[in-house]
Amino acid sequence: MTSPLLINYPSTDKLRIENFLTKLLPYLNLPQAIFVGGLALGHYLGKNNIHLNRPFNDLDLVIPSLSAISPKAVSSGDFLVSHFHDYAKTNELTTPPRDRFYLVLVDPGNQIKIDIFDTEPFPPTSTVLVSFGGFSLNLASPQNLLCHLVWNAYGIINNEPIQAKMIPSITSFWPLVNLSLASSIWTEFYSFTVPLKAVWEKIQNASQSHPQLLKEKFFHRSPTSAPCPSCLKDSSWPLTPQSEIYRLMGYLE
Repeated sequence: MTSPLLINYPSTDKLRIENFLTKLLPYLNLPQAIFVGGLALGHYLGKNNIHLNRPFNDLDLVIPSLSAISPKAVSSGDFLVSHFHDYAKTNELTTPPRDRFYLVLVDPGNQIKIDIFDTEPFPPTSTVLVSFGGFSLNLASPQNLLCHLVWNAYGIINNEPIQAKMIPSITSFWPLVNLSLASSIWTEFYSFTVPLKAVWEKIQNASQSHPQLLKEKFFHRSPTSAPCPSCLKDSSWPLTPQSEIYRLMGYLE
């Protein structure tokens, strides 16, 4: 299968992602599903002949509600549930709003996981359609994606650790984006009074002043960790024990 979506991935990763998406897409309400994160970033950089110099770890998706994905993804045996959060039921909703839900599905056969988030906190204002295997996938537009990347890196300004890959990713992506559109989205939807460009400059300065806050492995995976306190038991999204997830996915750390 040849798709412009995966132009930036080596053949080994490309095959895994192709197999994963071929399994996943029939379970999605695709007009409501928007791919964000590395999949979208890799596509945009690849179109401009810029190599995505970061390891492939997982996929990220936003949907407006859990009705946009069929529980048959799990009952069919195609995917396992690693995490299922329903923040309304656990009284963890906050102001400003956070995700109302969080779902993590894993595909042990291809050793890929997908983090599924709520669209509501930062809904993409526009998308780009990309074809894949007879499907049309929505990617967050470049300007929406840039805002989200900067927002994810913002914590370093407050002396919080961030993923090291964020800095080179934004650096490579920044010249490709319509900054006027991105700046408008940043101000309106992310509620920042400090302009997007000024925030990025602060992030760059903080990363240079505090390189110890740049973490290659942002989350420490440990199958012996205590159960996730936010995970709920749900018949539609039955949890697989983390020890089993880690065994099947080959996590060694």
